Amino acid sequence: MADPPVFPWLARLGPVDEEEMFRVFNMGIGYVLIVKPPFADSVMRQLAKAGETPYVIGQVVRGKQTVRSSRRQESEFRSQEE
Repeated sequence: MADPPVFPWLARLGPVDEEEMFRVFNMGIGYVLIVKPPFADSVMRQLAKAGETPYVIGQVVRGKQTVRSSRRQESEFRSQEE
């Protein structure tokens, strides 16, 4: 999943660091569905059938009620197209 070209352009123009880009612009993620793991494959199949290109972009884990974000390489995202 590549970033739309406008985001690198804005980052250079600012300049805006990567953490701020993700915080402010959400970096092109149109919407997010949070589903229980047993339902993930079914939801992804249904979205693909509806013409969407779904990706697993993270997970919710028990912790200290903080948000941890990591920038993944495209190959680390799991897509229904695989």
